[in-house]
Amino acid sequence: MNFTFLNQQVQNKRNIGQYRQVRVADSQLVNFASNDYLGLNGHPDIVDAFQSGLADFGTSSCSASLISGHTRAHQYLQDQICEWLGTSACLLFSSGYAANSGFFASLLKSGQVEVLFDRLCHASMLSQMFHYPKSCQRFKHNDALDLQKRLLKSDAENVVVAIEGVYSMDGYQGNISALHKQAIEHGAALYIDDAHGIGVNGTYGQGSCSTVFSDVPDNVTQMFTFGKALATSGAAIAGSKDLIEYLTNVCSEYIFSTAMSAANAKATTKSIEICQTDVWRREKLRELQELFADSLAKEIRTTGIDSPIIGIYTGSEERTLAIAECLRERGLFVSAIRPPTVKPGSSRLRVTLSTNHNDKNIKALAYNLNQIMEKESLAC
Repeated sequence: MNFTFLNQQVQNKRNIGQYRQVRVADSQLVNFASNDYLGLNGHPDIVDAFQSGLADFGTSSCSASLISGHTRAHQYLQDQICEWLGTSACLLFSSGYAANSGFFASLLKSGQVEVLFDRLCHASMLSQMFHYPKSCQRFKHNDALDLQKRLLKSDAENVVVAIEGVYSMDGYQGNISALHKQAIEHGAALYIDDAHGIGVNGTYGQGSCSTVFSDVPDNVTQMFTFGKALATSGAAIAGSKDLIEYLTNVCSEYIFSTAMSAANAKATTKSIEICQTDVWRREKLRELQELFADSLAKEIRTTGIDSPIIGIYTGSEERTLAIAECLRERGLFVSAIRPPTVKPGSSRLRVTLSTNHNDKNIKALAYNLNQIMEKESLAC
């Protein structure tokens, strides 16, 4: 058995500055790479809820949801999500990737659906595009006019427009209002991956939809994950009863996956409760965003400060890695984002802010970025 291509492919990644590896921190660092936007990871009430779930249900569901994996804890969480978001029904998944991939696979394999993806949609959404290329297109990012042109040309009876509430590598807010208007005018559905909007956007953290609509329109489906602002794990798709019933019966990622543990479901329930009541967390996050923007040198080019995700453009892959390493040596952990995660020529540092940060942390990051990035050479 000769698999020499494995080493060759990895070496190619090294040569072009795209090599990746898992690292365990060997020192204390201020974390600007986590998606724990609301600072809920380790919250004592969420930990207590998880421990209560362990005592009541054990460490695992030990089964798929449709066999014996769905408990009263899972059902309570689903009901809570529907009330929180104002939707008719929802379904729990093991991860956001499984939810996105499963949703589009379930629709596309019917042969009766066309999907129009925003060009910057996450890989988990685009994964099915390669299996069903004739039924998928991509439109220019946040561009309602380009979407309109493609909707006008489509002869599909059923069309889904797929976007994100907040784009994960740029922090851009999705152009929900304008894109939804086009979907409505052309009889299409709108699917919103709100993994980075849930908990952060909306008065009570209901996500990006709540900033646009007072009531969720019938043609809108929302997906969101629990592993970011809510600080647990898993995901949910919320939408119409017909859609959720369809996914329950057709979606392989749901049918054949072991359900999340009931302990995790109880922890997520508690996390959502805290998310709703602790309005101050979202207020603090916005204050930190403004402080960071004010503290960065004007010469530093960013993706904008529309969310807790701020991209700092850095140039080549090698320079991006070098700047991230310099920051690490100064006690600051920031992710280096390179192709193929982002398009060639747009490598960046991805800064994520959290209510766990304080003003001192933010100013220290900005100061060090300003100092490092003004140098031609990157001697730390």
